[in-house]
Amino acid sequence: MNTDANAEYWNHTYTGSAIPDFPSQFAAFVLGEVAPADTIIDIGCGNGRDSFFFGRHGMKVLGVDSSREAIARCSMRREQERHPQVDFLCQDIGSPEFLRLIEERAPRREGSRLIYARFFLHAITPDLQDLALRAIAHLMAPSDRFACEFRTQRDSFQPKVASPHYRSFITPAALIAKMHAAKLNVLYHVEGFGLAKRGSEDPHVARIVACPDDAEAVELRESLHEDK
Repeated sequence: MNTDANAEYWNHTYTGSAIPDFPSQFAAFVLGEVAPADTIIDIGCGNGRDSFFFGRHGMKVLGVDSSREAIARCSMRREQERHPQVDFLCQDIGSPEFLRLIEERAPRREGSRLIYARFFLHAITPDLQDLALRAIAHLMAPSDRFACEFRTQRDSFQPKVASPHYRSFITPAALIAKMHAAKLNVLYHVEGFGLAKRGSEDPHVARIVACPDDAEAVELRESLHEDK
């Protein structure tokens, strides 16, 4: 991957682009189906559509993205529309300052955190995926959750709406193994078509919800099995 070219692609994509008023299908799913959180950290927030959606539902949100144009436009909308509960940070997952800056901008309060990553993991290299999962695990307490959605290997030959750019189509089982290595326990996993439609495009995606792999996670997993 040409890192500079990839960065310029995203800066160009977000320059002048409108921010939709409606959330992604995944954000609506997370709000309705995943345990509510006091604070959401939206990693790879892009145009901020889901960050603003969560903020409108009363959550404190920190949207994080490496694209300076994306963060500039999100920050401008935040000021224009007065969304004090939503903040934005321009930062790359590979930066040594990543964790420190997130903790400074979204310090842990009483209550739980949700680490949210829609269409982020497949936009970075496999090595950065490992780093990202370790960073996400570091940000989480036992009551927190991690929710991600990403393109799978089955989507590599599907038609695309966006112009060509770097994508790392992910085998879900391989990512789950990486999660386990980062001490994240998978609570929910589904994949298929119809989950992330965009106009004429219907990508094959996977959704995963995870939590720290500790005693509480094991207890929750056992209770879920009992409910079945």
